[in-house]
Amino acid sequence: EADRRAATECPVWMEPDPSFKGLQSDRHRFTLNVESGGLVQLRRSADRWTYGGGGVIRALIGRGFEHTSVLFGAEFGGGAMLRVPDGGGTLVINYFPALPLVLRVHDRTWHYDIEVAPVSLFQADDTRRSFGIRFGLGGGVQARRSRGLIPWAGVAFAYENYFPGARPHMTFFRGGLRVGIVWN
Repeated sequence: EADRRAATECPVWMEPDPSFKGLQSDRHRFTLNVESGGLVQLRRSADRWTYGGGGVIRALIGRGFEHTSVLFGAEFGGGAMLRVPDGGGTLVINYFPALPLVLRVHDRTWHYDIEVAPVSLFQADDTRRSFGIRFGLGGGVQARRSRGLIPWAGVAFAYENYFPGARPHMTFFRGGLRVGIVWN
């Protein structure tokens, strides 16, 4: 009954437009996604564990579909970790460039990420590169669009496996908060 009477009795009634993509999403759009966050990290190498913290920034180009988006781009992260095996309070600075490929599933204002990325590692005092692969999961909630930007905040977790080569085999577990903006 409301639909039948709306066009004549409702002053703000607008006919539905099936081609309208919505404003609060990246549906059927190309986007630029800029994301950053802090990380807690655990590393296992040579049967020893160490820990540290750091941060990451990345820029991803995305394409939205109905309820998913595919994003690809460049990332640069870094962090300080306790030096192992000598320890003693000394730190080693690690740098982590990566090329992430992200599948983002949207559920209203929430999104859930599945990520894979080739990664590399080098250190401030040892620029030899180690190469590996990352598998990650994440999620977040986005705010309303404002001036063409959709801000969001969430969490991300990743497992990275570095192959033996310049350094012995290493695995990293990372997790932390992440914030970002989506711009189209």
